Amino acid sequence: MGVDYDSIKIPEKIFKNKSTIFDAIFQRVKTDKWDNFYENFPTKVSNKLNKNVKLVNILKQIYGIYCNVLAPFHILPDFLILAPGACGTTSMLELYLRSNKEIIPSKVNEITYFDRKHNKSVNWYKMFFPTILTKKIRQILGKKTLTGEATGGYILNPNAPIRIKKIMPKVKLIVMIRNPVDRTLSHYKRRVRITKEKQLLEDLIEHELEHFDEEFEEYVNNEKAISPYPPISYLTCSKYSQHIEYW
Repeated sequence: MGVDYDSIKIPEKIFKNKSTIFDAIFQRVKTDKWDNFYENFPTKVSNKLNKNVKLVNILKQIYGIYCNVLAPFHILPDFLILAPGACGTTSMLELYLRSNKEIIPSKVNEITYFDRKHNKSVNWYKMFFPTILTKKIRQILGKKTLTGEATGGYILNPNAPIRIKKIMPKVKLIVMIRNPVDRTLSHYKRRVRITKEKQLLEDLIEHELEHFDEEFEEYVNNEKAISPYPPISYLTCSKYSQHIEYW
């Protein structure tokens, strides 16, 4: 049975229905008949700041010094949420786990430390999590403290498990999956919405079937790669068992 590509064409009005800063502050999920999405406040601000390259570079240098001084007083995560994109990791972390009294998730979602930002220091990574003092005070008050993060891309990167085990050998892993057809379509819709995809899904799938293995092998062999998973992976991202084998 073929896919009705006309049913997933992008309505023009979708580009006028973007989440706002206020949506992020009040944790409102932007919903419409075509697709749903959510951005937290730090992510929203970060996306706007990243447009100013010079300012970002200066801030990164200052922040690097700040991390080296304070990071030793921060803890590493107890759990990681893994899933290919469009499987609900953001909603799980931001809208559910953050409301749990025993869980203090990372300051931002999608840190991407063990795939795209693995060239940064561990100190940079630790700054996203609570301090040792926070955990001690909560312990005195009789409260548990679990912390973690959700980065979907980790499960797709065969080099990520090695990096994670080296730093956090006992960290717990939570894997989220979704109906593979729904995930594939949602993945495509999201990339179109954020203007990173302009081709028809039918053409992209055909290209992926012909070229993915070759491009993926090149990606796996480049252990120092900081780029995200090969972009032509709408179908491959939904082949969950293939990725879980690495883990």
